[in-house]
Amino acid sequence: MAEPGHKQSDLSESVLKSSAEDFDHKCVPCLSSDKQIVEATGFCVTCQEFLCRECFNFHKKTKVLKHHELLDGGNMPRGSPPYTKEHIRSIPEIFTQRCSTHNNEFIKFFCPMHETVGCTVCMTIGHKTCKIDYIPENCTGIAESVEYSNVIQKLDKKVKDTDAVLIKAGHRDKFLDLQYDNFITEVTKYRKRIDNRLDELQEKVIEIAGKRRSQDKKAIEEVIGNCNDTSSEAKKTRSSLQDNKASKQNIQLYINIKQAESNLKTDNIQQDEQSLDKINVQYKFQHNEDLEKMIGNLNAFGKISFPSNLSNKEIYSNCLTYVDKINIRTDSDKAFFKCHVIGCAVLSSNKIVLIDSFHNQKLKVVDTDSKTVIEEKVMDAPPAGITAIPNDQIAVIIPKKEKILIMSVLHNFMLHHYSTPIYDPDGSIDFCLLLRPFVLNVFFIISVT
Repeated sequence: MAEPGHKQSDLSESVLKSSAEDFDHKCVPCLSSDKQIVEATGFCVTCQEFLCRECFNFHKKTKVLKHHELLDGGNMPRGSPPYTKEHIRSIPEIFTQRCSTHNNEFIKFFCPMHETVGCTVCMTIGHKTCKIDYIPENCTGIAESVEYSNVIQKLDKKVKDTDAVLIKAGHRDKFLDLQYDNFITEVTKYRKRIDNRLDELQEKVIEIAGKRRSQDKKAIEEVIGNCNDTSSEAKKTRSSLQDNKASKQNIQLYINIKQAESNLKTDNIQQDEQSLDKINVQYKFQHNEDLEKMIGNLNAFGKISFPSNLSNKEIYSNCLTYVDKINIRTDSDKAFFKCHVIGCAVLSSNKIVLIDSFHNQKLKVVDTDSKTVIEEKVMDAPPAGITAIPNDQIAVIIPKKEKILIMSVLHNFMLHHYSTPIYDPDGSIDFCLLLRPFVLNVFFIISVT
């Protein structure tokens, strides 16, 4: 609206038209107060109103309104109201995120010393002595910056770390159930040896185990929940950063990066993992050795003992997980015959040596990273057993030669020496406990986790 005391001539610079005529946008204050139809030359993001030149200048000079975000004619939003955040974001270099402390202000500044973004009021009150960066002057090229790439990489890592902890939590949860089942089995077996008088005591000790199991499961579920929340937030932030980059909203991208960097400093994943490791999931039923002697005067059916927490290897030793399969057939293999793998040796350099016996009579080196056969050696007699020895060497049994070959895989199967010849005229020696060969062209990788 026009400022009080203005002369009618002051409005001459604004274009007036009758109500019958139409503009792309009309000044809202003038239309509502003076019933005048005046062409709008600006827009107030805060008020969500189009303004004529007089009202635009009035906004700038009035103390209560001067902090409002104003757009001149070239930056005014297009289309019809209401103007959502997406409308405003479509205008280049416009502040759109409001300050969480001062709701009427927009985030415009970044304090490198305190590593935080804020509005004008925040910086005036809390960062008087700090060297403040004005975001529009520092966000150019942020989408292609190393900082953006680093934040995306860190978010990706956080998602992967979270997924790893979730897998770990799942294994521990399964092991907890397994231990509980074993515990119940032991209780049941022991229970069969004693009188029916122990029913009540049996229920009591199972109840104690159940409470402990519920307590441990609750703790594990809390870690799982935290990890899901952290993973979801990291994915959401990553998606937001990528959306900002795609829409070239550098200011919002700059703000989101700074906020993401601040959030990434909180290593809650490590805390969740530490909490998970503190949960003792091993149950063992400890028999009452004097039970049969004292069956007429019992105080307890038994008790639950909690040995020291098992290592991850012990917990996951029974958990086999399918990883991948590798085609081990090569061009030099004999046609019309499938591979017969009868043994393997795992080396320390991401390599597996296979015995492809019978028809092909070969040793094959498989690279588990590239999932290909990278080397092979045709033997002059069928190999029957293999094992890995230190320094990436293998020992291969050749029954027909009655010898053991010591070979280095790192040097094109270089032969180091023969062992003492093996004398086995009646074939009574079981070479490396040979298993029945499996006829496949594919070698399956199973991880023990």
